[in-house]
Amino acid sequence: MNHYDNVLILSKNDNYFLASGLLALIQVLLGPDARIRTSDDFSAAGISEADIIVMNSPSLLLYLCHPNFRFRKPDSVIISLHNKQADICNQDLPFCFNDVIILRRDETLGTMLARLAQRLTKPHASFVYSPLSCMNCKCRRLSRSQLQIVRYLQLGYSIQCIARIKGVSVKTVYAHKYRLMEKLDARGDAELNQFINLLAPDGPPVNSISNGDIKLI
Repeated sequence: MNHYDNVLILSKNDNYFLASGLLALIQVLLGPDARIRTSDDFSAAGISEADIIVMNSPSLLLYLCHPNFRFRKPDSVIISLHNKQADICNQDLPFCFNDVIILRRDETLGTMLARLAQRLTKPHASFVYSPLSCMNCKCRRLSRSQLQIVRYLQLGYSIQCIARIKGVSVKTVYAHKYRLMEKLDARGDAELNQFINLLAPDGPPVNSISNGDIKLI
C-alpha cells in the first residue's frame, strides 16, 4: 500500500469491539490524516476496490477457492483473524491467499502493530493474477455432492432428511460428510458447522449448486 489518503477496508465482523480495535490499529499505522472507509461487499467489484481485506474465519476457509479474490488490487493486503495460533503454511494456501497476514486475537497490541507495520508501511511483493495462476493452485475444491450436503446442513436438514431428499442411504450421506471434513481439516462437527455458518445464507437452490457458489461472508 502506497497511498493512505483514501483507504478502503473490506470486512464483515459481528464482533463490534474486535472490528473497532483492528480499525484503530490500522489508523495508528497509517497516521491520523489517513481517510479510512469500510465496506462488507465481498463481491468481485467490492474486492477489486479494497485496499485491506479482513477475513474473520476459521483457517480451513482459507484453503478453498474464492474466485472473487482474483480481482484483488496488486498492492492489497489480506488479514485473517484467528482465536489461536493457526497451523497455516502460506506456501500451502491457494494462490490468492498465499500472502495473507495471520493474526491471533490473543496477541499483544505491540505484536500486532509490528506485524501489520511490515506490510502496511513497507513495500512488498505485488499480487498479480493471470489465468496461469490457477493451473498449479493448491486450493481444495468441493464436489457438487459435497456442496449440496453443505447447503442442506446450512438449511438445518438432518442427515436422515438429506438421505431421503437425495434418494441415497444415510451411510452415503455420512461418507460425503466425512470426506468433506477431511478435505477441510475440520476436526469435528463444531469446526464443520463454523464453516457452514460462514456461507452466504441466500445461496442458490441446492440442486443448482456449483463450485463457484461458495461465498465468503
